[in-house]
Amino acid sequence: MDNDKFKTIRSLFTETLELKSTERKKHIKNLPDIDDETKEELLSLLDAFEKNENFLDSSPVTNRLNDYDETAPDPYIGKHIGHYYIESKAGIGGMGIVYKGIRDDKEFTQNVAVKILRKEFNSDYLLKRFYIERQTLANLQHPNIAGLFDGGKTDEGLPYLVMEFIDGIPLVEYCEKKKLSTVERLKLFRTVCDAVHYAHQNLIVHRDLKPANILVTDEGVPKLLDFGIAKILDDEPPETGVGLTRTGLWNLTPEYASP
Repeated sequence: MDNDKFKTIRSLFTETLELKSTERKKHIKNLPDIDDETKEELLSLLDAFEKNENFLDSSPVTNRLNDYDETAPDPYIGKHIGHYYIESKAGIGGMGIVYKGIRDDKEFTQNVAVKILRKEFNSDYLLKRFYIERQTLANLQHPNIAGLFDGGKTDEGLPYLVMEFIDGIPLVEYCEKKKLSTVERLKLFRTVCDAVHYAHQNLIVHRDLKPANILVTDEGVPKLLDFGIAKILDDEPPETGVGLTRTGLWNLTPEYASP
């Protein structure tokens, strides 16, 4: 397959995955100005994807985000998970929903982010990924990496993380909002590099570095987030390492991935 055709198929396939699962095959069959051979290739890829949702890690997320009903009542807002009161939804990540919460066990109060694995993502593979993220964060103590405070399971058995709540905005947005000079941007970039270097010293590669995963506070402090697809470079524990780093899985954001 030549490079141009590969790019075309990849673009069309990514476009198809933005649709609900019930609409994808019809969309491919009705593509205008696309030859039958290319359509067959797309249908073959779609069939492989739907048989194994881990074929492209980002795609089951895309599918389920499309199906996610923002208007439905949230089962956690206004309730407690462990020592933490859930105040509001902060965002939807790759594997979990992130909430803004507060610790209110009468010992002390603290704003936190609570990330709960979404119930749709209950495969062994994604559970292992979630547990690895928890252990990864527990091993990292750096002022520019969002820290892990706690973890456990909800009453429904879904694992959750309790992390440092970062009141900030994505890196590029911050630079534009503050109208930072080139020198100021480079200083900020060096700080982020220090955090990445620290992770590397601890034998951890983030594998999804992008502006959305680097929040900057009003004080100008960058914080690196989301080690959900980090790869531990030394020996992985047998109970969590099997299959998590095998080739053929697109565990990254293509626009920001290394070649």
